[in-house]
Amino acid sequence: MRRFLAAGIACLLVSGGARAQVLFQHFYYPTPDFMVENSWWTQARGQLAELKRLGVWGVWHPIPTKGGSGAVSMGYDPYDLYDLGSKDQRGTVATHFGTKDQYLRYVAVAHTYGLNVISDVVLNHTGGADRAEANPEMEKLNWDNIADDTKVPTDHLPPGYDPKATNLRSWTGFLPKGVTGVPGTGRFPRTYKHFHPSATHPDHNQPYHHPDFGSDYCFEAESKYVWNNLIRWGSWFKAQSGVDGFRLDAVKLIEPEFLAEFSKNAGGAGFWQVGEFWDTNPQLLSTFQQKTQNQMKLFDFGLFYALKDMVNKPDFDMRELLSRRFADRERAVNFVSNHDVDRYDPIPKDKRQLPYAIMMAMSVQPSIFH
Repeated sequence: MRRFLAAGIACLLVSGGARAQVLFQHFYYPTPDFMVENSWWTQARGQLAELKRLGVWGVWHPIPTKGGSGAVSMGYDPYDLYDLGSKDQRGTVATHFGTKDQYLRYVAVAHTYGLNVISDVVLNHTGGADRAEANPEMEKLNWDNIADDTKVPTDHLPPGYDPKATNLRSWTGFLPKGVTGVPGTGRFPRTYKHFHPSATHPDHNQPYHHPDFGSDYCFEAESKYVWNNLIRWGSWFKAQSGVDGFRLDAVKLIEPEFLAEFSKNAGGAGFWQVGEFWDTNPQLLSTFQQKTQNQMKLFDFGLFYALKDMVNKPDFDMRELLSRRFADRERAVNFVSNHDVDRYDPIPKDKRQLPYAIMMAMSVQPSIFH
């Protein structure tokens, strides 16, 4: 009976007969033999024609920038945003997914098939620092992320530093390579001044100043050094890659005022953007939308958790699918699975057909996962 009711609701909720713009999350995890010639970008490029034939509107691809853990990095610890797989740093030239040339070919081929290309983007934090630093902001707070200076490798010490000293406190020195290959000559070098705790925000208060996933940026510090550099990078990356949109990671942890300016300046009119705001609280979502000036769509976690309850609870009230979904339907991106919830909080794989049918029918913009 519940399946019959759900099917009826699905039929009633189709958006005026309009065809949904299906976003395909084009992810999977390469093994070591995928590197370089047989890269992920190369393999994925061969799937684009079939995705177009199946009616996909666009592909959401993995992070193309160099991660702090080098070749094994999925990119969520971004080290050098200007390295798309062309610099020999963090132990590799290629990223986890391949080289810069292979990436740009993937984008170009997607465009020849009329597919939109959406890039995963991480702005909240960074990873893989090159140098340990004395950190006066941490010292003031009596904080210390480095328990023993003598265990810091000598090539990660500040110039002229005495290895027997005991005033190193944080891994916050980032020295990306430039075109000459010399560390520190690349764009967007960073020091302790650019992270929390900072002179601007001497705290680790959630949600905006906490190191949940790595060295947490302070966007306002040093005359908005990080703020301005990330907007500059966004414009560069859009021009360099030719992508049609961004999926913005962990926007709940980022000051919405920065995101509003980033979205307007790095993206611009007509540029497709969706944020991952992992929450179901309608007031939080509404406030976020207002502060970001409605610059982006949001993944509908409210509907996701309602669909999960639907398949797990025998007495589920189907009306909750309407009451718990994201109110702004034009800016809602529905999903049943993705790379995160599949690992941490999945809808069981053998129960996904009905949730997929319902969320597709309720969507202007549904997202499908591999």
